[in-house]
Amino acid sequence: MIQIYSTETMRSLDETLAAQGSLATIIDRAGFALAQFSALILGGAYGKVVVIVVGKGNNGADGRACAKYLSILGASVGVIEYEDLHERSTPRCDLLIDAVFGFGFHGDLKRSIKTPRGALILSVDMPSGVNSTSGEVAPGTLKSDFCLVLAGLKRGLLSGDAIEVMGESYLCDLGVATNLAGEGTFYQSFDFSEVPTPTQHHKWKSSVAVFSGSQGMEGAAILSSVAAMRAGAGIVHLFSPSSSISYLLAASNPEVVLRPLLHDGELQIPKEDLSRFNAIAIGPGLGRFSGQLLEYVGRASGASLVVDADAISALAASPDSLGLLKKGKRGIVLTPHMGELDRLSIAFGFAKTDLGILEFCRRWGVYMLVKGFPTFIYSPEGHFGVVSSNGSELATAGSGDVLSGIIAGVLANEVISISAIAKAAYIHGLAGRLTFRRGMISYDLLDKIPRARWLCQTSSELQRQQSQFVPLFSRGPLISSRESKIDWGVLAWGQNIGPSGQR
Repeated sequence: MIQIYSTETMRSLDETLAAQGSLATIIDRAGFALAQFSALILGGAYGKVVVIVVGKGNNGADGRACAKYLSILGASVGVIEYEDLHERSTPRCDLLIDAVFGFGFHGDLKRSIKTPRGALILSVDMPSGVNSTSGEVAPGTLKSDFCLVLAGLKRGLLSGDAIEVMGESYLCDLGVATNLAGEGTFYQSFDFSEVPTPTQHHKWKSSVAVFSGSQGMEGAAILSSVAAMRAGAGIVHLFSPSSSISYLLAASNPEVVLRPLLHDGELQIPKEDLSRFNAIAIGPGLGRFSGQLLEYVGRASGASLVVDADAISALAASPDSLGLLKKGKRGIVLTPHMGELDRLSIAFGFAKTDLGILEFCRRWGVYMLVKGFPTFIYSPEGHFGVVSSNGSELATAGSGDVLSGIIAGVLANEVISISAIAKAAYIHGLAGRLTFRRGMISYDLLDKIPRARWLCQTSSELQRQQSQFVPLFSRGPLISSRESKIDWGVLAWGQNIGPSGQR
């Protein structure tokens, strides 16, 4: 897990390091890390041509330190001051390093950096022109192929605009932010250490009820129910107001227990107590019955509740019903996309900002997962988390229904928490990566969920190996954990030097 920091926190850290007289050492360490990262993405630095555009501040100092170490590695390095940059292409090179502005940037760029044809672009900390607080991107900002975020992950880098220009992004913490309190958490590793006790080896110890699938929307019910089973539910009961879903379910997934809610065309509310279920998911494809079934689910106790899709719209239409839903629940998580978030914010009167959503969650005692890239999760305790395993492959009909089922399956086995919800979102994203191909549909995700769970556990173990270059937004294993460990005394090609450049 990686902490997320505000710009003010990072600025205060710089001031503290300067006052202690250790800032120069950290800059030298940053230059060393940048040089080795450059060598990794170039496939070796020897004989390569590198151009570094530097500014006047600490970001530029990092670039100058990088130039020193790249020269030691055998690269031909040219350093250009940003103030001397003319409106022309920079010299031809294999790698262009943008070390002009860091987290202190605001306003507009005075001039643009022209990209040499065929060169890779590496940004130091963030592309020059990105506001590290808001994530706004100034016109003329150079779009990077790679970005090495230094010291700590800044909140503004998690916005959609910033992500678009950052490229493949990695974090090197430089060992300086370990004691800082972050505003949120970037989730990449999860606890899989819990082993079921002998009394837990029964399907009802991880049971899920799914309320989904009105007439014509049976696919949503199948996707969410099967996803819950694939994500770890021992048994799933599907409560569906559709008269035709039994034929579809029997042919595709007979493991799911069907509980019809329509009798002679009328909705019949079940009389049974839902407290036997560990988790309940309600909303996908539920249509006009959402309000009535929300009221019924509100009377259940002891379960974790996932509220999605049509149930969110019903909740926005009747805000007072949220108080009823909370009674006796282990916890509630709302899973809106941006359109549904708009409706919730209007109905409940909160701003669609980190602080606004956190205040809503605190006031009502609920969790919220906001769908998108990256995915944000907010808790009633005032924390937020971020997951970036998902991508554009999940922008397909029904993928949100799969996510609802995965969350319910995970919560059937764990106490509701921001980490458990983040784990479900991470598994969902990994399943998308495993499935991705032209023509992929959401049903394809279901078979990949068990492997995604295994990969989630494996990646968690790798993260605990303390890799120096930790992937933030990466589409593949560009740098393995073994390759990315920096030994401050030995460079990759075997020369013994220290971080000050002395042999």
